[in-house]
Amino acid sequence: MLQWTTEQQALLDIQKAVPMAWRMNSTQLHSFCERLRQNQPQILPGQLGSGFLMLLDEIADLKNEAEPKIWSELMRDTKKMMSLTQQRRDRQDWLHALSRLETQQDQFFQTKLGDSFILALKEKLGLQTPQIKADYSKNNESSTELLPQQRELEKVAAWLMEDTGRKRAVRKKQAVRKKRAADLFDRMAIAVLACMSLCLLSVWLYGQVERNQNFWDAQRMKATAAEQQDGAGNKQKAAAGDEADYTDKQGSGAESGDSMEGSAYRNNQTAAGSGSGADSQSAPAYAAGRGAAAKIQSADAAGSRKRPKILQQYREMAKEYPGLFGWLQIPDTQISLPVMQPLTEPNFYLDHDFTGAESSEGALFADPKNSRWPQDDNIVIYGHNMKNGHIFGRLNLYEDAGYFESHKEIHFDTIYETGVYEAVAVLKTRILNENEQGFRYYQFFQYDNEEEFWQCADFVKNSQLFDTGKSIQYGDKILMLSTCEYSQENGRLVLVARKK
Repeated sequence: MLQWTTEQQALLDIQKAVPMAWRMNSTQLHSFCERLRQNQPQILPGQLGSGFLMLLDEIADLKNEAEPKIWSELMRDTKKMMSLTQQRRDRQDWLHALSRLETQQDQFFQTKLGDSFILALKEKLGLQTPQIKADYSKNNESSTELLPQQRELEKVAAWLMEDTGRKRAVRKKQAVRKKRAADLFDRMAIAVLACMSLCLLSVWLYGQVERNQNFWDAQRMKATAAEQQDGAGNKQKAAAGDEADYTDKQGSGAESGDSMEGSAYRNNQTAAGSGSGADSQSAPAYAAGRGAAAKIQSADAAGSRKRPKILQQYREMAKEYPGLFGWLQIPDTQISLPVMQPLTEPNFYLDHDFTGAESSEGALFADPKNSRWPQDDNIVIYGHNMKNGHIFGRLNLYEDAGYFESHKEIHFDTIYETGVYEAVAVLKTRILNENEQGFRYYQFFQYDNEEEFWQCADFVKNSQLFDTGKSIQYGDKILMLSTCEYSQENGRLVLVARKK
């Protein structure tokens, strides 16, 4: 069996680099290539890494902007190559496959990255040795005596050209079966654990929490508060037109212990059903910004405006990936990622990347109840708290006041409009229990009056780790970046920003 470890690492990094390069102009792309080249042995090793950099250079050298379709073609090629490297095939199979790849390359790959894949395969097969060369030549002979080998060649070709949609369907069916088996095992484990002593149960729960820290850290953290959303939510959906209509399912999105919010999601769903999610205490009567009437009038005016066209830099990506909500970038950090929004399954981007491929890192995603147009008063974005620093794995750096002060600027675009935000607070909070009173930021998207706004403002003020000298003001567009935090049960770390 051939070992593809180096190539698989390069393909994973290429899949991360393409969405960033997608939105760059020629000058930016040249600079991006130079930075990648400086660290090529670590992040883009082998023939595939070198071939990818050469392809980026060619695109950057074009006088005009590169054709947008080349990026989607490149993503499809990397997915196909990843699929090929994961197959368990012996050397003879690969020799047959190489012959077909070389003679009919255009049928398998759409970009020049295919040349690098073929070169890498030749190196792994050791075609420079006389014996292997002879075997390779023999496999390419067209005599009638090689009819069995020809049939084998056709079989391998069929395997290479297997429909990716069908394979994806098979994988999904396998995942469903595995999940059902895991759910059955969990129920049996709970029944056994119920008979054990309180001491043993506590030890087991502690182990579960420890294991959770090694996996993904951004589970769905909200559910519908029907009374709170009936008015504002319906008007928002009517204005948004093409926004998906999500119905919360109590407990249906709960994940197993391997997800950072498996049990937290169930707690969140249950808590949402207990009421509006707002604190029962009345909001303080201190100075507010604009009046309630002006706020409502502004919202109505926004809703009546014609939906704008998708911004040019996101138009091709939105066509390729309909779930694209926008783009989040924090200067001088590694956060520069697309923000998705689930179209059918609320939990989809917990274990899928922005392309829809299965991924343990998941993707950044906006709350399913948020509206892209007109933009809600508060956008909530979730992401896993990865130990390797990916996704929202570095958000905890904002707990340091010095880091917060030097990284306050946040760029967040929806596909319809750009936006620059200023961070005003970093919070430590948690998901509330079902009957617990308090403000639920993960259910707060619109405020129609000053009382509703000040409930949010009080929550931010009372939960912040330190005084930043800034605060949200009535009439602000708010952005909340949310991930897991482990100092308390169902803990959350939330970075709060206001639009400039």
